[in-house]
Amino acid sequence: MQYAGGTIFVDHCSKFMFTLGAGETLTAKQAFESTLKSFGFSVSNYHGDNGIFTSQAFKDDCHIKQQKNTLSGAGAHHLNGVA
Repeated sequence: MQYAGGTIFVDHCSKFMFTLGAGETLTAKQAFESTLKSFGFSVSNYHGDNGIFTSQAFKDDCHIKQQKNTLSGAGAHHLNGVA
């Protein structure tokens, strides 16, 4: 399966995956966190590329929720793990 221009959320422990389009990233973040919360889990860190994850809105949401937001180096998308 190949994704283009979207966001893929993957929980490192359970390998649970959640995907939506690029324009819905912040909404997807909130939905992903809500789904994980229903299973008794919370998000402590996001790791992504230098796209939407560098936006002020995404960074602000992480800051409010005391979540870390780490980024892959330029051209190092292979560091995004299972996503």
